[in-house]
Amino acid sequence: MLKKALDTNIIVYSILEDHPASQVCDSLIRDRRYSFYTTALTPFEVYFVLRRIYGVEREEASSKALSLFKSPLSFTEIRPQDAKVALKRCVDYDLDVNDSLLIQACLNAGIPSLASDDRRLLRASEVEGIHSQSPIQKEHREKMQQWEKEKLLLSGLPRILKRIYTWLERINPQVAQQFFESTGDLRHLP
Repeated sequence: MLKKALDTNIIVYSILEDHPASQVCDSLIRDRRYSFYTTALTPFEVYFVLRRIYGVEREEASSKALSLFKSPLSFTEIRPQDAKVALKRCVDYDLDVNDSLLIQACLNAGIPSLASDDRRLLRASEVEGIHSQSPIQKEHREKMQQWEKEKLLLSGLPRILKRIYTWLERINPQVAQQFFESTGDLRHLP
């Protein structure tokens, strides 16, 4: 089997059943030619992204993230010396922590390729001598942009207001409705 590192976004897209890239990402993950590797931080990232970005309920996001530990994914070890090198790479390439740790895992374990849809990670991987690929093509990307416009709130304040509204809805639907109205349908502060 060929070794391939797997970034969080590929996993998340495959989990989101109505996401335009779900099928292509799921197909890659199910490709039996590969043995997939990631870091132990990836399930945490999956949980965070599902909750904070895609608004998946806590129990469902937790269940999906925890299921990764039962999946055929192999988790690489993170040693202090790996973290030190990865932290420097974060600065050098302006990478997120887990992305840099994923590159380090590839270098340590002789994993020759990495799948991601993060262009910054893909570029840094290539510079570090790791073959990178994104299963997402132009037609997927266009559908993804449209899907995100329809399904996701804008980043920043509207996203924060949506989280507050969702929380209020669970504890007091009447107050939640007042909040919704006083924020102009979650567009500005009350």
